[in-house]
Order: sequence, then structure tokens, then C-alpha cells
Amino acid sequence: MRYLEKARTIRIIGAYADESGRKQILPHYLSDDELGPEALIRYEAAKDAIKSTASQIVPKYRLIDHPQYASCAQRYPESECRG
Repeated sequence: MRYLEKARTIRIIGAYADESGRKQILPHYLSDDELGPEALIRYEAAKDAIKSTASQIVPKYRLIDHPQYASCAQRYPESECRG
């Protein structure tokens, strides 16, 4: 869900430089009005899809442990590779 929320935040790069000589970059969260009706419908549909599938996804292992899990699963029963 956090990536969907991040997609609504745009970066506005200023036309003028600040004191250090770099251009200012300002984050701006797009409101529902700024998205428009069609984009808002798609946003809400994506949000509902994420909510409905999030509860169904239960990983067997942490992604960072995948290489270790895969190696173990080739040699031993799955029940011995968890935890």
C-alpha cells in the first residue's frame, strides 16, 4: 500500500536555486481533485485490489532468506527448512 501512496507524490523542481546553488525539490501529494475522476477510480480500484489480496499472501519465509530456504528445500522436507 505504501508504494501506491508514494505514486501520488510528485516532485516539483524549482526554477530557482537556493543559497547553495542547487534547485529546490519540493514533494507534492496529489489531491483527489488533482488526480481527476478517471485516475481516482483507477487509484481506488488498485487500493481495493491490494487490500483484498494482502490478507491472502502469507510468505513461507522472508525474502532475504530465500537462497538459504531454496538450498534447504532441495535436500530436506519443507517442514524442516522453516524457522
